[in-house]
Amino acid sequence: DLSTLIDLHVGLVVGERALVGVWVREQRALDEDVRRSLRFRMREYEAIWRTAVAPTRPDLGTAELALVVGAALAMLNASSLIDSPVPSANRADLLRDLTLAALTRS
Repeated sequence: DLSTLIDLHVGLVVGERALVGVWVREQRALDEDVRRSLRFRMREYEAIWRTAVAPTRPDLGTAELALVVGAALAMLNASSLIDSPVPSANRADLLRDLTLAALTRS
């Protein structure tokens, strides 16, 4: 379900902040074959998210849903680059709430 997906991705972004930061900054430097393979996997991952978000956003068409999901995931990943004194547990709570609101208009 959507809540579980958010928890898992937030856990990754908070728990593996340095690794996600490297990915965000350096993914363009990867070999084209590796990038192509990773893009395929990312599309599959985003499809899972779209399936979970769709029931909460019947107002969105397929293209809009893809944009909203992609933007939410990009926001989460980019948060790994933000240097903040917010403790990890609080950071995770804030990111969960922000992501849920972004995806569902809550």
